[in-house]
This record gives sequence, structure tokens and C-alpha cells, in this order.
Amino acid sequence: MRDTNKTAHYGIMLLLVLTLINFVNYFDRSLVGIMAESIKEDLGLSDGELALSTSVAFTVTYAFLALPIARLADGGLQKRVIMASITVWSFMTFLIGSVQNLWQMAACRMGVAIGEAGILPASHSLVSSEFRAARIGLVIGILWVGGFLGAAAAPLIGGMMAESLGWRKAFMLVGAMSLLLLPITFLVLRQPRASGTAGHDAASQPGPDSWMSVVRTLFAKRTFLLLWCGSALMLAGPQANILYTGPFLIRTFGLGLKEAGLYLAVASAAPMIIGTLLGGWLFDRIRRRSLALALANSGAWVIIGGLVVIYGWFSDDALTATICLSVANLLFGFITAPGYATTQLLAPANMKSTAAAIFNLGMALVGASIGPLVAGYLSDALAASTGVRSLAYGLSAATILTMVGAALMIASGAYASDVSGPKPAPA
Repeated sequence: MRDTNKTAHYGIMLLLVLTLINFVNYFDRSLVGIMAESIKEDLGLSDGELALSTSVAFTVTYAFLALPIARLADGGLQKRVIMASITVWSFMTFLIGSVQNLWQMAACRMGVAIGEAGILPASHSLVSSEFRAARIGLVIGILWVGGFLGAAAAPLIGGMMAESLGWRKAFMLVGAMSLLLLPITFLVLRQPRASGTAGHDAASQPGPDSWMSVVRTLFAKRTFLLLWCGSALMLAGPQANILYTGPFLIRTFGLGLKEAGLYLAVASAAPMIIGTLLGGWLFDRIRRRSLALALANSGAWVIIGGLVVIYGWFSDDALTATICLSVANLLFGFITAPGYATTQLLAPANMKSTAAAIFNLGMALVGASIGPLVAGYLSDALAASTGVRSLAYGLSAATILTMVGAALMIASGAYASDVSGPKPAPA
């Protein structure tokens, strides 16, 4: 009983620390959203160049670095990977405060991505080894609550910091404070035990001699292939929203930085948390009866969220736009659990980090890059004819990509029978 209590206590501490790390991780990367207009004016960038130097530079680097870093984590180095990641991303966030042009901004954002690339795969590996399969959707949802809280806090706190300190000093202060995570990580995290989500003999899975073995294993499942493509596209709208909602509110409705930050925080914090936790809980609950139904449920709600937020982009006041964004953020939260949880259930026991990185590769390369690019360059192209409303068209186009991705998630359920592995036990 004593050992069981110790295990349960460590599981709670592990989840709390990883959630805190995710909070700071997403807070740092999301600061550019509320400060985008100031950065654009200071560096003389267009909307498209802003997307290239901030979002695309980050996401492409993040996507490609996550896989080799995940291989290190799967070698038993999860704790060291996380500590090294914190150090690198904090230092590069600090350096953003000194950039003078597009290329320096792009280089610093690439540096932030190098640091943050190790957090997701190593964290998912640790929680999947500590918690049983029947709870993995909810556990990953809880882990992501930290990220969504960080993304929501960034515009609120960042807006106040930018108005009082300027955007450059704000980045420097945030980067320095992020290093406080290092002693907490060192004291709490430890090496994982045998995977809790495996549920069957790891020897029956492909060996870990090459990351290509897990690629072949996962993409042989038609469910995973469609889910990978759908999840990649579903991130397009949310990522465009992170970068451009602040500028949209400022340009369209004349809000100040602090006021726009408040609107964004209200639209992001509670809705994202509720959506993520509810989505994870529903996925686990419905999956006991049907994986196909669980995936279809998540995809359908995301499509509804897309329709709501498009209405908001063309509304006549900031409050209506914010309410619509709040509803969409709640429903977009249903994206988080299904893909990552299904990937962890399918992955070989000692390849959890690599599997998470492979799944995340599509989301970063496609959705997280193409969403801001489509929104930014379409806004530039329509600026002369639509004026301050140009961003509404760009954000709507990115949202349509999200809805297409949700349709692919629904379609993936048609092949759910080809997903082998243990059925989840009742919680």
C-alpha cells in the first residue's frame, strides 16, 4: 500500500510539473501574438513577413527537431531533454528583445523552437509510462491545460508588459524568468517505469532500432494516416488565431494593446481548458464503445466551432467577435486528445516519444505553418480592397482548412477496425 501511495503521489507531482512547464512553454511562444502589431511596426514588416519570421520559422524548426530529440528521450533521457529544452528556449526568448530585422527575428524564433521541440515528446513519454491506457486521453488533456493557460495568459500579461515596458524588455524579462523551471524539474522528475499505456507485450511491437519502424507501423493504419492528415489541417485555424487575433481586434475595432489582451485572455483561458478536458473525457468515455464514434464526435464539434468563429470575424463589434472566438476555442479544444492519445496507444512501448514527435510533425509542418501564411498573405493581397477587414478574410480561410481537417478526422473512424491493440478497460 505504501508503494502504491508513493506511485500515486509521484504521478500527481509529475503531471503538475509537466503542466507548469507546458504553461511557461506556451506563454513564451505565444507572446508574439499580442505584440505582433508592435513588432511589425518596429521592424517594418508586412503581415506575410510577420508570419514567416515568427510562426513559420518557429513551426518548421520545431517539427524537424522534435523527431531527433524524441529519439534521445526514448533512449532514457527524458529528464535531461526537458531540462536542456528549458535552458535553450528561455535564452532565445530573451534574445528576441534585441532583434533588429526580419532575419534576426526568424533566427531567434528558430532558437525558441529548438528548445521547445523536446518538451512535447518527452512529456508524453513520461505520462504514458505513469498512467494506464483507460485514462490517457484525460491525462494528456490535463497536460495540455497548462499549454492553453499559457497561451491565454500571454496576451493578457504580455499586453500589460508591452504597454509599460515595451515589447523588447517584455521578452527579455519573460526569458529570464523561465529559467526558474530548471530547479523544479531537476528535483521532481525521474526516469519512467514500464509504459502504462502498452497494455500488451512490448516485444510484439516493432523494435526501436530505427525511427522508421514506428513510422511504418503507424502509417500502415489507415485510421492513423487520415488522423495525421486531419490533425495537421485542423491546427491551421487555431495557429492563425494565435498570431493575428490581436492585430485583428486592434485594426478592426481600434482597441489598445491592454484591452485587446484582455479580450483575448477571456476568449482563450476558460474555453480552451474546458474544451480540452471535456474533449479528453468524452474521447475516453466514447472510445470504450467505439473509436470511430469518438473520433467522429470530436471532428463534428470542431466543424461547428469553425462556422461560429467565421461569423465572428465578420461581426460589427469586438464583443461579438470575442464571444464567437470563445465558443470556437472551446470546441477547438476537442482537437487535442484524440490524435495524441490514439498515437500513444498505437506506439511501441519504448517509442512513445518518437511517436508523439511523428504525429506532431504534420501539425507543425502543415497546420501551424500554412494557417498563419494563408491568413497573412491573403490579408496583404486584400488590404487595398477591403481595408481593415482584410484579416477577417485571411482568418476565415485558415478556419476553413481546420474544418477540412475535422472532416478527415471523422473519415478516419471508418477504418477504426484496423487499429490493433488492447481495448481500454473500464475506468
